[in-house]
Amino acid sequence: MHLHPESSVLHNAGGRRREQFHGHRGTWGGRATHGNLPPGDLFSLGGHNKLSALATGQILGEEYSFGSAQVEYRLLRHIPALGLNLNVGLTAERGRMKNRLTEPNLDGWLTSYGVYLAGNTPIGPLGIGYADMKERRGRVYIFIGTP
Repeated sequence: MHLHPESSVLHNAGGRRREQFHGHRGTWGGRATHGNLPPGDLFSLGGHNKLSALATGQILGEEYSFGSAQVEYRLLRHIPALGLNLNVGLTAERGRMKNRLTEPNLDGWLTSYGVYLAGNTPIGPLGIGYADMKERRGRVYIFIGTP
């Protein structure tokens, strides 16, 4: 199966079409265009969907490359009257930071893998997940609201 950014696989269920799997992938990067960046403008890696096995903004630096792939499976169809739906997903993220100002031991390309359970509830989006990487202990993350 080839996934385009923001692509879906549709299955025929009882004569109706419904989305069962959803996946996306992407790459990002950035670098200073001239001179050194001031501390408030540094790029960061770490946190939800940006090397999830690290704390938010754990790696700061002046040049980064990052890519990710994610696949979701809908466990519970959307129930509009209750505002409910439930998805389980897998993530793979890879990134590196050049000219790091933090985490000097996290050198080169870093890879993070994760699994999560997330959905919409009457009180808003909720999710729980776990992400791990070879270089560090894994992290459990919980989000309430948009991550």
